[in-house]
Amino acid sequence: MIDGNPEHRGTRRGGSRYLAAPVPVVSRRSRRSAIAAGLALAAAVTWTPSKVGSEPDKGDEAGSWSRLAGMPLPKDDFAIAAVEGRLYTFGGMTGGRGTALDDAAVYDPATDRWRILPALPTARRSVRAAAVGPVVYVAGGATPNGTTGVLEAFDTRSETWSTAAPMPTARYGIGLVAVAGKLYAAGGFRDGQALATVERYDPASDRWETLAPIGTPRTHLAAVGLGGVVYALGGQSGGEVTTAVETFTPATGEWARGPDMPRAMNNFGAAVLDGRIHALRHREHDVYDPGPGEWTVAAPMPTSRHGQGAVAIGGRLYAVGGCHEELFDLDTVEAFAPATHP
Repeated sequence: MIDGNPEHRGTRRGGSRYLAAPVPVVSRRSRRSAIAAGLALAAAVTWTPSKVGSEPDKGDEAGSWSRLAGMPLPKDDFAIAAVEGRLYTFGGMTGGRGTALDDAAVYDPATDRWRILPALPTARRSVRAAAVGPVVYVAGGATPNGTTGVLEAFDTRSETWSTAAPMPTARYGIGLVAVAGKLYAAGGFRDGQALATVERYDPASDRWETLAPIGTPRTHLAAVGLGGVVYALGGQSGGEVTTAVETFTPATGEWARGPDMPRAMNNFGAAVLDGRIHALRHREHDVYDPGPGEWTVAAPMPTSRHGQGAVAIGGRLYAVGGCHEELFDLDTVEAFAPATHP
């Protein structure tokens, strides 16, 4: 269900990847075609996972997916963050595979309802977000006028926006994560190439600093924090989608190579649930457990997509929005509950 009355204005530039302004918002859930309608799964999907390249293992995690209220606007390649038990989305793109949006919304799992928020000040796609306390920081992206390093902060309690110091390196498709109260922005894309750039932002001083570069330059990667360590996962490098996993330890300021992902992914969702990293793309759902240092295959997403957002809230993993293989955007929201969280 959706609350609020969003109003976006803008006109399309024929054949252009960008628009002068966001296209009108669809205020109710819609299906772009009969294909999209066929994706709806009313019942939960239950599955028993297995280790990659092996038979099902009795000790592996099992779980189920369920369908929830759709987003106010079908979109992909947007920013997502979880704060105080709620899910927030900002920007992204929809329609014609390039429309930069200023769309902002919040979802409450307790009520299964969405609510429209004050618009993102700078409309952009390929944008990422991370939260420090009650504040969500929305960084970088591609605007109708080009690549940006803008950093805008949304206070989830007062529901107001402010502008912070921009990233030193303007880029889009970064991996962004908050670890120990600071933001880490890794990789991204600018001037026709994937980047190895890594920069750290301290909200207390409103300052950025440059860190050691990531070993594998890449764009549209995912970044998560686990055990005080930054994990950079997958992405696209040199025209190829990569399985690379690299970890950054703030205490030493050094990057190290981690166990590669079992399947290459880019423009995908990743989040930490119950001390494990979950990576989602198309229907694929791979899980990394840092204890044994192993990847396993978990219950596949019911709806195949890429460019979706992923967050963990209250013992569940949420897969939000994204783009179907037929290149139409989705408002689909599905939640995965491990067997330990029925």
